[in-house]
Amino acid sequence: MQRKRGRLARQRLFLLIISHLRPRPLEGWREPTITLGILVKPKLNKTLPFARGAGLTLLLLLLAGCGDQRNQPECGDVIKSRLDKHDFEILDGGVALHKPTGLTVTQCAVGQRMSNYRCRGESLKMTWDEAMAYAEEVREKTGEPWRLPEKGEMPEFFLNHCINPAANPYVFPDLEVANFWTASKGLHQDQFRCSAYTYQGRVFCRQIRSLPQPFLLVKGG
Repeated sequence: MQRKRGRLARQRLFLLIISHLRPRPLEGWREPTITLGILVKPKLNKTLPFARGAGLTLLLLLLAGCGDQRNQPECGDVIKSRLDKHDFEILDGGVALHKPTGLTVTQCAVGQRMSNYRCRGESLKMTWDEAMAYAEEVREKTGEPWRLPEKGEMPEFFLNHCINPAANPYVFPDLEVANFWTASKGLHQDQFRCSAYTYQGRVFCRQIRSLPQPFLLVKGG
């Protein structure tokens, strides 16, 4: 059973890699979304330049991330109940308080909504600049300091004893295995930013900033 799950995870990973190796021209406005109970209209860049080098970077990242943790159990198999001990206090409105850090985090990726303990809909995939602008609009409309998590904050939400994704499924239901943006810049060229890969919870700071990816929002801390 574990071998079968591992094979399926690798197949999904391969499809994710292939999907990101193609250029993605996008134009105009995205559909308005409801985030934290407010209507947000994210504006897109007219084009999203995406070179083959960016695809190769993503490929190397994903393959490296699968290396030494493939034999770990999946979090959905390890955590059997929402009564299992964890570090979060589940609040109303699809958010949870991470008690060790004091951060409040959205349980669903931006673009999704919480309904009957599940994340419904599709997550928004945005470039780093678009994600930062989206968080700014949420701040303005709610009057609350919502933002993207920093690179040191995102791993605090993940688990180190299970994978695929490395998160409690009762805190972050239906969390997709993908690279999630953080607010942090890399130490290299300005074209790079930091993201966290939810498969095993690692942070990678050579992610092309023009790559569309999902993200969570946090406040407090």
